[in-house]
Amino acid sequence: MIGQGAQVEYAILDKGVEVADGVVIRGTVEHPVVVKKGEKVTEDIHS
Repeated sequence: MIGQGAQVEYAILDKGVEVADGVVIRGTVEHPVVVKKGEKVTEDIHS
């Protein structure tokens, strides 16, 4: 589930990942962000 207002770019999200409202996950073409199965993301992630 991706929360309201969340932004996800250049990322691989496995099954069951939850992204909180307003969180930004931003990787790059060369280094995408990988979020493992079942994780809950509550803070921004940048690579």
